[in-house]
Amino acid sequence: MKKIFIPIIAFIFLLSGTIMTSSFLSFASEGEEEIARIYKGEDFINAINSDNFESENLTIVLEDDIDFGEVDLKSAYQTEKIFRGTFDGNGQTISNLTLGSGTNNYGLFPKAEGAEIKDLKISGKIAFNFNDDTMQKYAGILVGQATNVYIHNCEFIYDSLTKEDTLTPISLNVGSNLVFGVVAGRVNSKSGGQSEISDCVSYYDVDVSCLQNTLSYLGGIVGQLQAGSKIKNVLNWGDYTLQDNIIGQTGDNEQFIGGIVGNLASSTILNCGYAGIITNNSSLLLKCQMGAIVGKFDNGRVAYSYWTQGAIMATGAGTVEQNQYLQQVAQINENFLRNTDNFDIVELCFNFDTVWCLKNSRIVLQRFQTFNYSINEMFDNTGVLSSAVIKTSEDSEGASSQQVQYGQSLTITISYNTQYYGYYTLDSVLLQGEALSRDYYQAQEIVSEDNLLIGYDIQLDVNDVTDGTYSFTLSPSIYQCQVKISDEAALNNQGGVSAGSNYIDSLSINFTYQTRIQEISARGEGIYTFSHWELYYKAAGDGSGEYTSLVDNFEDANSSLLSISFGIAPFDQEFLLVAYFTSENAILIDINDYQNVGIKSVTINERLYEGEPIAVSNSDTNVRVKLVTNAKYLLDEEIFLSSIAKLYGQDLEELGIVMTSDPIEDEQTQETTYNFRLNMNLVQELEDKSISLSFVTEKDNSQYNQQMLFVYIFVPIGVALIVGVTVFLIVRRVRSGKGKTGAKKQKEKETSYKDFYM
Repeated sequence: MKKIFIPIIAFIFLLSGTIMTSSFLSFASEGEEEIARIYKGEDFINAINSDNFESENLTIVLEDDIDFGEVDLKSAYQTEKIFRGTFDGNGQTISNLTLGSGTNNYGLFPKAEGAEIKDLKISGKIAFNFNDDTMQKYAGILVGQATNVYIHNCEFIYDSLTKEDTLTPISLNVGSNLVFGVVAGRVNSKSGGQSEISDCVSYYDVDVSCLQNTLSYLGGIVGQLQAGSKIKNVLNWGDYTLQDNIIGQTGDNEQFIGGIVGNLASSTILNCGYAGIITNNSSLLLKCQMGAIVGKFDNGRVAYSYWTQGAIMATGAGTVEQNQYLQQVAQINENFLRNTDNFDIVELCFNFDTVWCLKNSRIVLQRFQTFNYSINEMFDNTGVLSSAVIKTSEDSEGASSQQVQYGQSLTITISYNTQYYGYYTLDSVLLQGEALSRDYYQAQEIVSEDNLLIGYDIQLDVNDVTDGTYSFTLSPSIYQCQVKISDEAALNNQGGVSAGSNYIDSLSINFTYQTRIQEISARGEGIYTFSHWELYYKAAGDGSGEYTSLVDNFEDANSSLLSISFGIAPFDQEFLLVAYFTSENAILIDINDYQNVGIKSVTINERLYEGEPIAVSNSDTNVRVKLVTNAKYLLDEEIFLSSIAKLYGQDLEELGIVMTSDPIEDEQTQETTYNFRLNMNLVQELEDKSISLSFVTEKDNSQYNQQMLFVYIFVPIGVALIVGVTVFLIVRRVRSGKGKTGAKKQKEKETSYKDFYM
């Protein structure tokens, strides 16, 4: 039995050892894609040694910063392995690489085809342990030989781990022909593809000690750029220094050094800059060729590129574009790079909003910076907010400040105090007290179960522009609501609505937090009285924007006076409120024999009676009746007033005065106007809701009577006068006739007192 168990136990130990060895590497399948997540240097070694390392479907994701100081990459690259997948640096940093190989290609990936390398920072010492042979070597920190490879958003900055460390970050001892670039050695393109390096920056200094007879292409970014490959939006601040290696060696080979590319062959350099220094300290390397952008130019295109010292290129078989976009400048700094006039804007150039930034006096990539986000102690300008926190994920608790790395996104959640729910909207997001452009954030509303706005989730992309302290401005929400009377009522002027003292046919009311409670009233006009309200909303999804959704019989719908508390159901959104009126209790006034010869016109409440009854309100205390009689006709007031008394069912004394003024006679037309006031409150209950008024007129004979008085008085008097005068004349004539006959005139007897006594 023991002999049986021994192999089993050995197998178990072997299996457990295998599991432990691979436990550092996490592979996950997502469809056809294989993902390897790297947390330690050993995980990367395991990925290289895995069966699918050369698969196009492999994605290696760096999940943490890794110090490769004690990791032997040479053992993993004893045989040629070609990386064809994606290496996602994920904004993490690899430091202190020692790059060796069992082949003549050296790099984190000695050879790559059709691969993508992105979002990676390289830091610390970089050592190249070249094989001691005479074969030509291709070396770069990322790739030795690259074909159809896309490298972008990578940063190469040497940060010393100790203050005493003053050694050059990269020291090369060259004993054979070498193609070397800080990023990649040889970059080539094949039919159907293209190699491209973009948005990369290097601050690595390089010391080169090489034999006199070696042919070397040394570049600040790439050693050799060939066959239609491209470098764009790349900067290099690193210095190159050449030293002697083995004295006494002789040869006719040359060394070509370029601040961007050692040897450019039928490829493109666009929107690039070199601000370092190339120095030849060797007394033996007499054929060393040094160019600020290119060491050796074998056709291609160099445009929109700048340098601070030296000449653009050492030598070349072709020519480069010589214009204002290809020149030496005093310095390459943020202001220079921000000026888009300096670069080809057809291509994406130096974007300081989302890609580049200035940190610690260096132009670097935002992707590898840690940005500080915080909330101002005063959240907002109104006191509406109860809290504001920064979240880096949905699961995070949130805090008043966060340190976040570029490439991530974060959410600032702002919440309202309860009393402000639904009444305020986000006006602007302030960064350092200034309004942040809406291009840099998205605000998503947070609503309550009652569909009230209670806050916002503000999503930000982390970059140099969005870094800083945040606060917010909020504005009162304005809810435009409509109040009007029914269409039929509007046509007949039968009523009005008011939010103050004036009654009109429609109102537009703005509700805000300050005016969220308003009094709305409806009043009937003339014969009409208020009936009820109807409330409408805009139906959800109704593209017309019309108020089409009716609220069934809300409370107080039958009250002519409403106190509307906006935000409280049913007035919890913009609405249309319609007032309806009724004329069921109106009284119809008719005029008997209105075409009477003595009547010119009758008006009731300023409306001309034309044979049809005129309606008045049954509660109208001042129904105005005006009668105009034709010339020489008068109203028999006694008959009219007695008929009114019968109409009201009361005596005239109890009824009071109903004539509002004395009759007014027009001297020119001789028409007479009578004004009366009727009080409908005093009218007895009328079964048919109608009353008839009777106006009895009679001819005005006052002028005729005056004429007859003249006849009766003055004609007899005249006749009497005429008769008297006639008699007098006749008598006198008779007497005058007697004297003419000769009769002697008798002497008159003198009067004596005796005549008065018997």
